[in-house]
Amino acid sequence: MVKGEAAPPHPVQLVRVSAVNVSCQRRKRRAADPGEANAFLGAPRLASFSPGGALFDCDFQARLIVPTGDDEVWEARLHIRGEFSSAVQLKRTQAAFFAGTSALFVMLPIARADLIQLASLANVQAPTLPLVVRPPQQVDDRSDRP
Repeated sequence: MVKGEAAPPHPVQLVRVSAVNVSCQRRKRRAADPGEANAFLGAPRLASFSPGGALFDCDFQARLIVPTGDDEVWEARLHIRGEFSSAVQLKRTQAAFFAGTSALFVMLPIARADLIQLASLANVQAPTLPLVVRPPQQVDDRSDRP
């Protein structure tokens, strides 16, 4: 790449995001509920893989619990699915590696915005959720990276 030129696009691109399940409710506080507002962010995972290696889906789940009183919490759960396409043919292991690392950076901002909007609609003061979370370190074979 020549200095001043734009980097070529990544071979894997997000095509579509859809909600698999979205719910929120006010409920009685349970003993296991956190004392302060808390977000639980799952790790994205490979949900499906096309035989040709050009399309795959990643699932991402998040939950937000916000105390709203001494004996009540507001809880939101979000499960979204991202459909990705690849300009190069991927192996299942490469798609799974992408799902476990890079998909987080694509899907977290979408989940974050959805959770904040749900809290706003419920008139709940939600905490600021992280913009980027460092993915877990994985031992990988660098030849499998997309």
